[in-house]
Amino acid sequence: MSDFNRGDIVFVENPMQTPHGHVVAGNHPAVVIQNDAGNEHSNNLIIAYITSQLKRLELPTQWYGGLKKVSVVQTEQLATIDKGDVISVIDHLTDADMARVDRAIIASLGLEVSA
Repeated sequence: MSDFNRGDIVFVENPMQTPHGHVVAGNHPAVVIQNDAGNEHSNNLIIAYITSQLKRLELPTQWYGGLKKVSVVQTEQLATIDKGDVISVIDHLTDADMARVDRAIIASLGLEVSA
């Protein structure tokens, strides 16, 4: 198993190559959102896809910034993939940027976080 860390930006060979509705299709960048224990012991990764189509920045489920190319992390487009589908690791988010992604995940999943 390859080593992946939470916050890694990876390029993924998407098993869905043909567009179907509004589900991500084709090879895409994504950010690993799974915890590092899961990354170490599982054959799968939980990811959030990244897009350079900046259509819905007002949504709390999308986080914009911190990436080399102007892009959005779409936490409403989560997926579990096989580690073998990762073509390459592109970069890694800073802790501050990952915290922003976490807030978008909380909004996407409708979770309430107690203080």
